[in-house]
Amino acid sequence: MQGSYFRARSADHVCDEIEWLKNKYGIKSIVFDDDNLLTNPKRAKALFKTMIKRKINLPWTYDATAVFRLDTKMIDLMIESGCEYINIAIESGSERITRDIVLKPLDFKHAKAMVKYAKSKGLFVSGNFIIGFPTETWSEIRETINFCEEIDVDYAKIFIALPLRNTELYDLAEKTNSIIIDTYDADSMWSVGGVIKSDDWTADDLTILRAYEWDRINFSNPDKLKKIAKRMKISVEELNKIRKRTLNNAKKAIASRNINTSVTKAADVALVNK
Repeated sequence: MQGSYFRARSADHVCDEIEWLKNKYGIKSIVFDDDNLLTNPKRAKALFKTMIKRKINLPWTYDATAVFRLDTKMIDLMIESGCEYINIAIESGSERITRDIVLKPLDFKHAKAMVKYAKSKGLFVSGNFIIGFPTETWSEIRETINFCEEIDVDYAKIFIALPLRNTELYDLAEKTNSIIIDTYDADSMWSVGGVIKSDDWTADDLTILRAYEWDRINFSNPDKLKKIAKRMKISVEELNKIRKRTLNNAKKAIASRNINTSVTKAADVALVNK
């Protein structure tokens, strides 16, 4: 599946398959679940042009958008071919973390410009952000939260770094003695608290920061709240229930670890004094 080379099907081949799904099974929309859709910008633009030329006429979404591969022409073609939603992976707002740990060729100025342009054209743009990398300082975590707010995506998702075995991230976490637990079950892998530590912060600090900043950044503006609810195809009331449940889950996660309450208070103070 991976190997040393990226092998891609032709634009016509992909469109043949889409039309087959449409004609045989009556599909109403498409999700491109492909980390490499924009790897070759020339091929990607050819695909979108072919979708337009062949009048595929199906709304589609893309959940793994490499923002550093986007330009205005790419965005225009994506929209014309039916794209309604993209999810961009920013990861970090810290230049050091992005350069030395994430290893992503991200230009923050370009990312902001692409988000602004995509939104101006009617695309719903969500973004992924990660906090809690090994060696990351509290100030660098705040840089990510600040950039998450500054870039102004329609919906921000904040995750906590998870070092998996046999990865460079795991090696770094092990080298820096950052690992709290090194065996993950289904619950701990996706827990709100994370599995690594730092001299600057604890997993519980991240639990509070992640939950409350996610809520503040996404839902403080009533218009943004309504826009997110509309995209999720739920009512504002239902979305508010999800918000409340998320914050309660963060509190329960901390309570279940029997932490000292001063840790939670310290994180809350950090939020207030942002």
